[in-house]
Amino acid sequence: MKYSLKFILRHDLINKSGKCPVYLRYTYNRKIKNLPLKYTIEPKYWDDETSTVSRKYDNLNGLKKIMGDFEGRVIDLVQDYHSNNEGYPTIEELKVLLSSGVKKGNTKSEPITLSSLYEGFIQYKRSVYIEESTINIYKQTWEKWTIFEKESRRVRVLSEMNEKSLTDFKVFLMAQGLQKNTIGKFIKTIKSFLNYVTLHLEMEVPPSFKRVAVDRDDKKDFQVLSRTELEEIKREVFFSRYFKKNKFDLTERQILIGRILVFLCSTGLSYVDFDRLTIDDINVYYDKLTNEKSIILLIDRQKLKTTEDCIIPIIDVTIDLVADMLGIPHMFLEAHKDEPTDVRIKMNVLESLLGKMRRGAVLTDYQPRIFPKVYVQDFNKEVKELLSVLGFNHKVSCKSLVRGKIVSKSVPKCQLISSISCRRTYITLCLEFGISPHILMQTTGHKKIGTLLRYNKNSKPNVISEFNSKIDTTGKWLDA
Repeated sequence: MKYSLKFILRHDLINKSGKCPVYLRYTYNRKIKNLPLKYTIEPKYWDDETSTVSRKYDNLNGLKKIMGDFEGRVIDLVQDYHSNNEGYPTIEELKVLLSSGVKKGNTKSEPITLSSLYEGFIQYKRSVYIEESTINIYKQTWEKWTIFEKESRRVRVLSEMNEKSLTDFKVFLMAQGLQKNTIGKFIKTIKSFLNYVTLHLEMEVPPSFKRVAVDRDDKKDFQVLSRTELEEIKREVFFSRYFKKNKFDLTERQILIGRILVFLCSTGLSYVDFDRLTIDDINVYYDKLTNEKSIILLIDRQKLKTTEDCIIPIIDVTIDLVADMLGIPHMFLEAHKDEPTDVRIKMNVLESLLGKMRRGAVLTDYQPRIFPKVYVQDFNKEVKELLSVLGFNHKVSCKSLVRGKIVSKSVPKCQLISSISCRRTYITLCLEFGISPHILMQTTGHKKIGTLLRYNKNSKPNVISEFNSKIDTTGKWLDA
């Protein structure tokens, strides 16, 4: 006599959350044994007629994977019993098999592996509208975990995901030379995954994994580019034609990296938002009262869940830079080096250029992007090399807080500049020029002024100049 397996939903065991447990029903010789899957689901997502989960369920793929693995293990037990005996196990015999985990020569049944659950975790996170950048971190975490298991020559199962396993993973990541912030993201992801398994799938995981701390980098001093330094970079990567001879012989790639640096310092964009930038983000704004034209970037910051766009004016050098990257060389806009072109003419040229591109004209190989693709890791590496070539090798004091103590060391400034330095440079220079913090927040996307001011670092000359402007020649304070 054949046996049968069928998934059912126990409507009679509904819990306080309105969910019912899923069981695998084993039928043999007209007797029934319901095997708990240890997974609950709302009844509206279950079809009793077909014994399947609805397509509308947010973790459809994950649950199907769990059901398939569980059914496969039961089939293996039953078939192994049949191979060693004359028939299939009775209800009582199956109970013994399940409780002892006997399979092929008295070996234990296959435990639950992480790989059988992790894809379901990602699918679930997607269903609750997690940003794609966060999903990428989940995928990177799994790649690191796979390498960790391969090098340790041991595949961890769910029952082994305790404090020691996560600590071993943490030590492995540290040995790879990763920064604390990066390690913290990977550890946080694994803990989030295990919380999903315990709370959403209602599976047992050793609770000691929660004791593993998610470390962050100690608060460090940061560097920004001064107005003078930024002008030096501009001259080499963009305005070098004003000089009889270039001071440095840069490659096309170095010039591109330099132009990205200038653009980021002029707009305050985070690199993730810069990487998504296209010609559609450039808008022409007309003031009906003054009949003045302005060019602005209107973007929705990827890391902010808000419907309000950031408004970033495209002014001065940024207009020339954008036009140049889209196919109008700066020499065309500045035909006479001693007679700067009126900014309104530049705006008209850029507006005309954008109109042609939006109507289908192909002017660059990387259209509709404004800049060709450069990965942030490459940019952070190459910008240091570029600044070293340009002579930004003078030592600066870099302070950090380590275990409650301030540690100071001297480092070449070029080694402290990265994509985040550009955003800090933008905010610092805007505040130095007198831009109101409340207006500046509209361009950066910050919601709290305290968060904005954390990016500000006044230069020594600016601090001295500000104080000197408040006193007269005799050293007395001027009246407010």
